[in-house]
Amino acid sequence: MQRKRAFTLIELLVVIAIIAILAAILFPVFAKARESARKTKSLNNIKQLATAVTMYSQDYQETFPGWTQISATAYAHNCWDEQINAQVKAKDAFNNGDTGIKSLADPVRSRVLTYGINALLITPPLATFTGNADFSAANNNPPAPSSPGAIGSPAQTILFAELATNTAMTGTYAPLTPAPIVGTPPSGTGSTQWQGALSSPIDISPRAFVETGTNVTSYNEPWAAGVADKGVARDLYGGGGVYAFCDGHAQFMKIGKSVGLGTSVGGTVITNTNCWAAGNTNNMWNPQ
Repeated sequence: MQRKRAFTLIELLVVIAIIAILAAILFPVFAKARESARKTKSLNNIKQLATAVTMYSQDYQETFPGWTQISATAYAHNCWDEQINAQVKAKDAFNNGDTGIKSLADPVRSRVLTYGINALLITPPLATFTGNADFSAANNNPPAPSSPGAIGSPAQTILFAELATNTAMTGTYAPLTPAPIVGTPPSGTGSTQWQGALSSPIDISPRAFVETGTNVTSYNEPWAAGVADKGVARDLYGGGGVYAFCDGHAQFMKIGKSVGLGTSVGGTVITNTNCWAAGNTNNMWNPQ
């Protein structure tokens, strides 16, 4: 009678060791492939949003979306997503799949956003340029969004940036009663709008959102002590995020590149102490 041969303990251990080695080699490859797929999807999303803005501006007197008139003297921001919604074919383009922010402008509050518009395109900077937008100027005055045609270097000016996976700001929103949109572009017609008590993260006031991840008045450098899961994405897909530019193209880059960190302007090297100077032409947030 022939005896059946079983695996020895050593043979089993060898097989288990080989499987463990293969897993250690392949798992990072699979993770990298997954991240690459997510990055590609996000690039496609943000490019769709940029294309929608181009279409919107052609229909509304060459202005960027972002403001709506809610009374004879009052205007509200936080509404670019609702204004370009008709131009966005794939409605999931507003979200990269991560935790985002419920739109303040969506009438049914179902649109979740993981991208933000560069607020320096839709409202003036502070009187002394610090890299932040002055939303207060629009409280009782018509906003003054830029014209896409007035941007000197559209291929080097950020239109949209990907937000971090947890972008919610501290505090609570206090929406007004929805009111019909009236007036002339960029407000449009036929929708509704809420104005939050806080400036929404979907309107990126650049310095605050790049350096601290929140819209506050004190800053930490992102390359030193920035909050990784808030504000503009700095840690997605291997250490950066996706951006769309005013000419319509999209790309992945690290957050430091957006302010020209390490480059030279007129012989001056751009560092974290001078990157928000008005004369830094390598700062991609500044449309001037």
